[in-house]
Amino acid sequence: MRRTFRRGAFVVACAATAYILLKLIFESTPNQTVGTSLRIEPPPSVTNAQCVSDAFTDIVTKCTFDIQNAEFQGLLEGWAFSEEVIDRSRLTQSQAELAPFPVSYVYHANPDQFPHGGHLWLAVNAEKTKVLLDLYIE
Repeated sequence: MRRTFRRGAFVVACAATAYILLKLIFESTPNQTVGTSLRIEPPPSVTNAQCVSDAFTDIVTKCTFDIQNAEFQGLLEGWAFSEEVIDRSRLTQSQAELAPFPVSYVYHANPDQFPHGGHLWLAVNAEKTKVLLDLYIE
């Protein structure tokens, strides 16, 4: 009987710990999600951040946010990005729906930084004040 109680207490403790960890991981603020995705401390001017993460086995995160132009370069410090001038017609339908602004630039992270595949890109308006972050890591 004592052994059964210990096992039960251990199971309850493990479940409680798992619950707390999952709550901390999945209930981060949008600004924290932006910072974690870009491997930086988010600049103070990041505002109106809205993020959606909708996968369990892979990392699939999309965020939109505003930033002051002077702080935009700070977003590019966590990964090796390359810049591409682009127009909205090159976005997928779901990406275009998430970017409620005209896209002028796309910044891609080098794909070999994701050993099992994926992508990270930032779609940005001409003023570099509105950003759509799209992160997929397999």
